[in-house]
Amino acid sequence: MLKQVWGILLLALLLGGLASLPFWALQSNKAVNDDFLSLVNEDSEYAFVFFGFRGCGDVCPTTLSTLNLLIEQVKSTNIFPPAVLFIDIDSNSNQEAAQAYVQLFNPDFLALHPDKTQLKQFSDDFSLNFNQINDQISHMGRTYLLKKNEQSWYLINTYNPNTFSLSQLTSDIN
Repeated sequence: MLKQVWGILLLALLLGGLASLPFWALQSNKAVNDDFLSLVNEDSEYAFVFFGFRGCGDVCPTTLSTLNLLIEQVKSTNIFPPAVLFIDIDSNSNQEAAQAYVQLFNPDFLALHPDKTQLKQFSDDFSLNFNQINDQISHMGRTYLLKKNEQSWYLINTYNPNTFSLSQLTSDIN
């Protein structure tokens, strides 16, 4: 009987731990060698990469607004601000629309509208989980923090919308 109680308790703890995984920031040190990073100012030590789309009603504008607050906060210090790169996952969009959208949040933000081959590569490299059927898009809304070490970029943190906060971002780039 005692064995069963311990077994149930252990199972409950494991399931509780697994259920809370989406709320944790995922840390890494994976090299990122994509041409898209050539868009980033060579003086930038950090870059936030966010995959989203213009028609998103909640995660995308909230994420871009938070990144804007971070940039404004960093500009008031002696730290060179991180780059922000919005990658538009909407196959019905285009480069000009993506750039216009992201600059509504901050004129220094960069945008990229990848072609299907590039988007497939991004999906593989960043383990993206999104789906588009006609105009309907569902996505995880993850943001990726990259750090430059000499001439190479490394993925050092992944945030989902539940772990994405101004205080966490500030801490991670200081």
